[in-house]
Amino acid sequence: MSIISSLTPDEERTLFLSFEKDLYRKIKAGEWDKAVNLYREKFEWAHERLLIRKLGGTVLHFAVSHGPDKIVEQLVEICEKKEKKEVLKTRDMQGNVPLHLAASTGSLRKCICIAEADPSLGNARNKEGESPLFSAAILGRTEIFLCLRSICNNELHSSYFRKTGGETILHCAIKRNCWGEHFNLFKERTLFLSFEKDLYRKIKAGEWDKAVNLYRENFEWAHGRLLIRKLGGTVLHFSVSHGRDKIVEQLVEICEKKEHKEVLKIRDMQGNVPLHLAASTGSLRKCICIAEADTSLGNARNKEGESPLFSAAILGRTKIFLCLRSICNNELDSSYFRKTGGETILHCAIKRNCWGSEEIKKIKKTHMLSVEIMKLVKVEQYSERGRNPLLSEYENDFNDRDLDCSLRPSVEMWKNSQPQVNEETSILSAAKNGIIEMVEGILDRYPMAIHDETRKGKNIVLLAAEYRQTQVYELFRKGKFQKQSLFQKLDNEGNSALHLAATPSEQKSGLIPGPAVQMHWEIKWYEHIKNSLPPGFLHLLNNKGKSSGEIFKENHKDLVEMGGKWLSSTSKACSVVAGLFVTVAFNMSTTVPGGVNQEGTPNLENQMPFYIFAISSYVSFYSSLLAVIMFLAILTSEYKESSFRSTLPIKLLLGLTAFYVSIVSTSISFSAAHFFIVKDKLKYATFPVYSGVLLLLIFFAIAGFPLYFHLTWAIFKNVPHHHYRITRAGFHFKH
Repeated sequence: MSIISSLTPDEERTLFLSFEKDLYRKIKAGEWDKAVNLYREKFEWAHERLLIRKLGGTVLHFAVSHGPDKIVEQLVEICEKKEKKEVLKTRDMQGNVPLHLAASTGSLRKCICIAEADPSLGNARNKEGESPLFSAAILGRTEIFLCLRSICNNELHSSYFRKTGGETILHCAIKRNCWGEHFNLFKERTLFLSFEKDLYRKIKAGEWDKAVNLYRENFEWAHGRLLIRKLGGTVLHFSVSHGRDKIVEQLVEICEKKEHKEVLKIRDMQGNVPLHLAASTGSLRKCICIAEADTSLGNARNKEGESPLFSAAILGRTKIFLCLRSICNNELDSSYFRKTGGETILHCAIKRNCWGSEEIKKIKKTHMLSVEIMKLVKVEQYSERGRNPLLSEYENDFNDRDLDCSLRPSVEMWKNSQPQVNEETSILSAAKNGIIEMVEGILDRYPMAIHDETRKGKNIVLLAAEYRQTQVYELFRKGKFQKQSLFQKLDNEGNSALHLAATPSEQKSGLIPGPAVQMHWEIKWYEHIKNSLPPGFLHLLNNKGKSSGEIFKENHKDLVEMGGKWLSSTSKACSVVAGLFVTVAFNMSTTVPGGVNQEGTPNLENQMPFYIFAISSYVSFYSSLLAVIMFLAILTSEYKESSFRSTLPIKLLLGLTAFYVSIVSTSISFSAAHFFIVKDKLKYATFPVYSGVLLLLIFFAIAGFPLYFHLTWAIFKNVPHHHYRITRAGFHFKH
């Protein structure tokens, strides 16, 4: 429900007449900037009655006819941001939409701006039955005609070149005695199709030098129709994506020499200007070339609402982001680091989890980029808390003191009817994903951010507990930002940090090999949170009447079952192999290499290999026996939550340790005994051979090292730490 619909007719008329009078004065006085600001502020309730009688049309009609190009672009941008593109279809007294007037006045920049905002306007007809393309062609606006046909091509009907009565452009041209101009127009159209085909062939064949020469030779008459359908964009778009840096520099230089920089603002099918593609592909040289040619491109937004700087940052292009910000600094508005929906670079980068690489070093690099971006954000911009920064201050924080008392109820109704934005500040996103550098940096600059909460009432400590972010949690428990009140916070559902620690999260799955070890980590994390909270929180019930212990048991039933099955299958396999090693070790220990003399003393007693054999065979037998006992103990154990805390992990660790020791000692014992057989003939070859066999066995043992490492780490580490998870894309932020 809009405000204007809730006003009485008299109130509406009074407000509109005041607005109309003020706006008319500013327009007639040439105060376009003030007129645009007034238009923006009053747009929400005035756009339904924008026909100004004294102007003969809307503000946009008058601006197209008499205003500068920049003003028209600002007005169209306001309509797009307010999601009121129907304003572009409003007609004046002659039935013209703004695009009719732009085509008639001969401003290519205005035509591109309006047509890109709504390509369907190419079919709009005035009272004479003429479309904007018809108006441009009949007046000999060659560049505008070709440009509009390129932009509106997918929306055009087959009759755009005819009037309602059936007369074509050529009919009217003959009647108006301007046949020569229009014959040239269609001749140029034919030439352009030939040019487009030839250019496309050269580009696809990789003949970039020939393509550049053709582009240069035909630029004067072809630059208004540079959208190549088969390429999905302009020649410049395609060269940025697939061509060399030198080619892009040559094309940009041509545009500058011909004084047609507007070519740099033409968009492809996804709404990207060439600078978007340069920032995405990661070519610093291309970015510098395009940005220096037109610094205003830093504010261009594609259909996703992303600026080129946003695209660079979201992909982790640190150098490009900082370079573009340096070049475009004077032209950038305050929202270049946000999407049109209000999401910041940091929000999107964290949500998409796209800062992955093959090395941890790359993760640190992206953390550095996060901190660099954070330093650029002003305090007042951080405090917007997810609201759309592209909207004016008037809309984001409606000042009801400026309203008449009778209008305040209507304004409140309007506010309450607006859809709610899912607010999550950058510090909460960083805490949830364990980016400790950002959390510390934000709190150093904006101390009040420590009190930020999500819509569900979760503060930074609750999120750290829920998502197992140990470093973030410890920062507030023992670090410089220690604050006890944060730990006593409950969310909107009555959950404490202990309730959330007992609740599994999607981000916690698959981080540690083996569900049994993962269950051990879960228990340790739960106990760590319990020990950091006051005793009363252990029995605290949430809004559903459940304690944290009940939630933990309910949510970990499946993990306990999976852990039990995994332990059983692992123990069965290892016990069988360990049993074989026991048999082998026993046979070796009862056999004396070289035999014994009449006194029962080994003949090889005084040689070093004999002592190695004796010790290793003893170790092999008892370690194998211990491994079998431990694995059998696991198989006969009861699988319940408390067992995964210490009993089962310790048994598994002892069993695996004994198993690995038996493998190594058995190999050493065999090598020592075998040495006596070949020592005379192959004395110097034995050590390399035995070393190779030993290394091979060690290699196979290392294959199971991740499990052994995590198990050892879990048992002897008091406070669980988050881990990096390896995926196809590389390392991602996981706990």
